[in-house]
Amino acid sequence: DIYNLGMTMYELLTVKNVSKPPFETVPIRTINPEVSAGVENIIQKSINLNPDDRFQSAREMTEALLNYEKYDESYLKQQKKQLRRAILPFLIGAVLVVSSIVLFGVNRIMENRQYENLLVPAGDAREDVENIERAIMMKPDNIAGYDSLISAFTDDGKGINEEESEQILSIYNRAMRNVDKESEEYRNINNMLGEAYLVHFNGETDNSVRNKIISALPFFKAAADTETADGENGIARACVDLGEFYTEYILADTFIKAGAAEYEKLITAIEESAEVMSKYDNPDLCIILADIE
Repeated sequence: DIYNLGMTMYELLTVKNVSKPPFETVPIRTINPEVSAGVENIIQKSINLNPDDRFQSAREMTEALLNYEKYDESYLKQQKKQLRRAILPFLIGAVLVVSSIVLFGVNRIMENRQYENLLVPAGDAREDVENIERAIMMKPDNIAGYDSLISAFTDDGKGINEEESEQILSIYNRAMRNVDKESEEYRNINNMLGEAYLVHFNGETDNSVRNKIISALPFFKAAADTETADGENGIARACVDLGEFYTEYILADTFIKAGAAEYEKLITAIEESAEVMSKYDNPDLCIILADIE
């Protein structure tokens, strides 16, 4: 709720609704020059897109607000009495008021609204991806952002090329730092991205199902490594077995002969992965079987 508190204070001081286009914040003092630079810096820190760069607790932010002069020494010397009469009581009152609002979930609704608005296509591909990236960093464990990210690159019917894949992976890697690796959300996100790569990844020189499986391997491996009691990771585990077989026995620089156990494991993986592959038109299991032969 640090983000919600900072965003609410931002809107109170600027009278600017950031949940409406263009969904961006500008320095507070460019709109309201009566606000000190110290207050501006505190609020800016609380709404930083990277959660690691925000205040890490309500106590830390409270101490900053109560000692705002440390963030704006020069302004305090000029406006010390005026700030103590007006700004400090206002900020303390704002903390109390917003804390009460948070208890009733109003701020959560505001954040959800902004998140949903960021996922609405704006008509410009680059702007769409930038907005989606902002949404993902706001809620890194929400699968909707990643689904919108895949759609932004695939709605043109051309699939995901290697350059676009690098952009997706960059966003993914940053977001995953803030997602519990044992959570259901983490497993679902990786399963979804793995299936998306099976369908949409187009290598520049190799567009085979084999290459699609290998490109999806990191996502399926992350999903398969997450503990689950209901067996929902069967497809992910099967795709991991397929990808690792290709990597170890077909794409290796030196020839290594697979034994009977490895082939039994591979056939089982093909049977289990056929269920998810059958939902799509382009994956062709015959290519996989031909490679094995």
